[in-house]
Amino acid sequence: MKVTRNLIVVLLLLVPILCEANPGWMQRATFGSNGRHRCNSFSIGNKGYMGVGHYNGSGFNYVLADWWEYDPATNSWTQKADYPGNNGNGNYDMVALGIGEYGYLGGGTQGFSGDFYRFDPASNTWEQKATMIDHGSGFSGFSVLGKGYYIEGDVLYEYDPTLDTWTIKNALPFSLGAWKPSFSIEDKGYVLTNNGFYEYKPAQDAWTPRAAFPGLSSGGSVGLSQNGKGYIVAGYEGWLSTVVSEVFEYDPTTNQWTIAAEFPGNSRRFSAGFTINDRSYFGLGTNGTNFNDFWEFSVNSVAETTENKDIQFTCYPNPSTDKIEISSGGTQPFEVVIFDYFGRKVDQIRSINKIVTFRKNDLSNGTYYYQVILGNKTQEITPFIFN
Repeated sequence: MKVTRNLIVVLLLLVPILCEANPGWMQRATFGSNGRHRCNSFSIGNKGYMGVGHYNGSGFNYVLADWWEYDPATNSWTQKADYPGNNGNGNYDMVALGIGEYGYLGGGTQGFSGDFYRFDPASNTWEQKATMIDHGSGFSGFSVLGKGYYIEGDVLYEYDPTLDTWTIKNALPFSLGAWKPSFSIEDKGYVLTNNGFYEYKPAQDAWTPRAAFPGLSSGGSVGLSQNGKGYIVAGYEGWLSTVVSEVFEYDPTTNQWTIAAEFPGNSRRFSAGFTINDRSYFGLGTNGTNFNDFWEFSVNSVAETTENKDIQFTCYPNPSTDKIEISSGGTQPFEVVIFDYFGRKVDQIRSINKIVTFRKNDLSNGTYYYQVILGNKTQEITPFIFN
């Protein structure tokens, strides 16, 4: 069956809003309050927590202090005690850490940003803890082996909840700008820097450069982890006005990045997220409009969807610098249609020996899409990257 260009373009334009075109993502209950950005979040046990932040409107900066609990078992939000820092006036661009049975929240742009509080979900109370050493904002933070960490510039700070103390660790091999994503996997922390990607081992207090991040996002993303892999979701490219919805997966065992199922909601920056039982949750943020939608992302769902297809197609390498090869798990010949980021057809190629090879040649770096045509059926439109 011949598929017209117009139909393909329409499908491509629908990709950001159709969950079915992005297996692994499912929209969940809308956040309990109004939209916002530069908010914060963490998970404790089987529940997630999200809140604070701000939004701008009519020249006024609305700073928020409300705090909410998400229960995935009931897919519901419950308002909890407001964050008491900054004299109860709220804050944003903070560091948030989930450590054991407590959550920790502090820093920010407003007032005395050295405030640091522990949240106890059992009693729904906040308790002020040791003042943060650096009083900046836009931190990258993560939790590893029962301790919390955050980076400001070229300094790494460690928080020990047992002693309620802050310690400055060894000098960093990089200087970190604001709004860079981070995540932890088992006993290591990971952070996307201005010019690279690094792994931190607390046991040795040592940093190791890892495979460079291949995506478009340069900041304002959310770092998540599940099933032993890390994810960087959405953010902005270059500067704030250009937002993306890409999702990249990092595998620490192979030190490789691959494209994951693209976020199906509106592209955005300065969102928040957390992981509960190897399912990640992501929402809020802004692209000029402040959002309060909320989504679940599960890698297991992606695998299940792929396995249920009659025939599987793989694209390798992705990202690539010179060419991609799309191969089939079946025996029938197929065709592949290539589109650029704006939905314009770039090429259409028929398979040879179950493989289609598409070369970059003089194409610009960036995101492209392919769709497989097999007999009278078409596969979903899938992104790939040349860099």
